[in-house]
Amino acid sequence: MRRVRRLVVIMLSVGVVLASLAALAKPLLLRVVTRQLAQVFIDSRVQVSRCGIHPFSRISFQGVSVQRDGAYRLSLDDVSIEYSLSSLLRFGLKAVVIEGVRLRLHTPAQPLARAVDYLALKKGGGLKIGRLLAKAVELDIKASDIEGVIGADIVVDPLTQRFLSGKISLPRGRSQGIELTGAQAEITGSNTVAISVAEAGYNKIRVKDIAAAVRLDNPQVFVDSLSARVFGGTIQGSGRVGLSLPSEYAAALSAEGIDLAVLQQELDLGEKVDMTGRVNGELALGGKSRFFKLLNGVFSVVEPGGALVIKDQNFFEYIANSTHQPLEVIIAGFQNYRYTLGNAKLYLQNDQLMLDIVLDGLQGKFSLNIALHDFQK
Repeated sequence: MRRVRRLVVIMLSVGVVLASLAALAKPLLLRVVTRQLAQVFIDSRVQVSRCGIHPFSRISFQGVSVQRDGAYRLSLDDVSIEYSLSSLLRFGLKAVVIEGVRLRLHTPAQPLARAVDYLALKKGGGLKIGRLLAKAVELDIKASDIEGVIGADIVVDPLTQRFLSGKISLPRGRSQGIELTGAQAEITGSNTVAISVAEAGYNKIRVKDIAAAVRLDNPQVFVDSLSARVFGGTIQGSGRVGLSLPSEYAAALSAEGIDLAVLQQELDLGEKVDMTGRVNGELALGGKSRFFKLLNGVFSVVEPGGALVIKDQNFFEYIANSTHQPLEVIIAGFQNYRYTLGNAKLYLQNDQLMLDIVLDGLQGKFSLNIALHDFQK
């Protein structure tokens, strides 16, 4: 019995000593961490409000804030560094858990990549981290090349640089002329992400209800099982996108039920032509940033065909001169042209988006060439 009491007294004494040492160590640890953060975040104001020490399991910091006027403001509600005796013997940490991350980075005159100029990062060294968890992340980014508000909860394996699980939301975003609305991503496996986007826009084109499986294979992102709605029809396909900015990309798509009336409206062709009918086809595209290097498509008309009304007087004069027929005959024949068969070709010619159409109907065969000038400006 005496041995038990003695053991209890010893354990209590050790606990009191450790608690006293932890209490004494807190102010010193706060100063050290604040100084280290100030060395990393150049010319910034750093504050760490509180520190908690559990000698055998973790050290935590609360109320972390870093601010540089005219550039960014970063705040962390809680940072917990978890370890064990065995992990320390292996020169590692079990996990780092960060909760309540809020970053506001507004540098509209500079690209996002220049944000690293605000940091003085040291390469190599340090303890190995088993898991990195970031919870309740809120990012408000506004740079010259990208803009958006992002929310996230993620788990990362820093040793392999792979995402293990998590969810990311982007209510709105803009980059390289592409606008996104209602984007979400869920990490479903090792570097595999299921994404959905309510709407994406580029220039005059709007693509809706986008869904795809995305996998990361540095330095590229591969997109599989892509589906979306565009121009009143649907598209399916696959592609890849480079991670570095300006990003390079390529895709192969198949289209079904594309509505020519919707295409005419969204590409703002109403002053030159009215079109009805639907088409199916294949499209290959590739480029860098917002500029296309490759854009080739071949499409065919879906039964029962449709109608074509030409409004461009210059086009009538061109056909009349080419066929040596009176202008009145050309206008009468093609003001309301009904077709049952047809093919179309979409391609780039310098900075113009070209659409060549060949139709066949009761009024004869008809060819049409449409050029959308300054498409990539």
